[in-house]
Amino acid sequence: MGEVAGTHGVTRPGGAALNAGQVFAVRLARFIGCTQKRNIDGDIAQLAAPALASIREIITQAHDNGSGMPLSVVREKIQARMSDYAGFICHADKVRRATRDALLLNEFVQRHGLAIKHVGEVAELFMWRHMALTSAAVLTQLTHYIDAGGGSRGARMVIDPQGKCLPQTRRGVKEEWRFRSELAEDKNHKLTIQYSQGSFITEVKSLRMQPCINGIYFEKNWPDFLKGDIYTQ
Repeated sequence: MGEVAGTHGVTRPGGAALNAGQVFAVRLARFIGCTQKRNIDGDIAQLAAPALASIREIITQAHDNGSGMPLSVVREKIQARMSDYAGFICHADKVRRATRDALLLNEFVQRHGLAIKHVGEVAELFMWRHMALTSAAVLTQLTHYIDAGGGSRGARMVIDPQGKCLPQTRRGVKEEWRFRSELAEDKNHKLTIQYSQGSFITEVKSLRMQPCINGIYFEKNWPDFLKGDIYTQ
C-alpha cells in the first residue's frame, strides 16, 4: 500500500512513511466499501450459498490431502522467491524465470490444493492460497515492466549488465551493481493487472490529472470524510 500511495521508497524509509501507507490502506478500503455498494435483491442465504459451498470444498480438499502441498512448503517457496527476485534489489535477467515458477506454483495450488492437518490451519490455508496468486501477479507485472524497458523506481533497484548507471565508490566503480535508470515517461503512467479466467491481464494507463487542493484544510474537510460525504461528491 505504501508503494501505491507513493509514501515508500529509498528516500522515504519507515516511520511516517509506514503510517502514511497504513492511512492510505484504510482510506482505500473505505472508498471501495462506500462506492461499490450494491442493492441486493433476493434471499441473502441463497445468494451466498455458492460461495460458501466453494469454501467448504476447499477446506474439505485440504484436510489430510495427500497430494496437496503443506503450508510450510508453500510459505517457504513464496517468501524465498519474493525476497530473491522481487525485493529491493532485483536482476532484470532473472525475474522472468521467477515469474514462470510463481505461475506454476499458483497453478499447482489451484489444481491440487494445499494440505492441512487440522481445522486450526484454515485461516492460513486461505491466506497462502491468496499469497500464491498475489506472488504470481506481482512477478507477472514486474516482468511486464522490465521487458518494456522499465528501470529502477521507488525502493527497487533493477540490476542490468546493460544499464547506464554505475555506482561510484571510494574504491572505484562497482560493475556488478550496474543498474537501469527510471524512464522519464514511466512517471506519467501506472500499471494495472487483473486476473480473469485463469490468466493475468496487464494494462498501461495514463495517470489522472492531480486535482487542485487549494482551499482544502484538515479542520474544515475532516467532517466530510468522517460522514462519508466525500464519496458522493
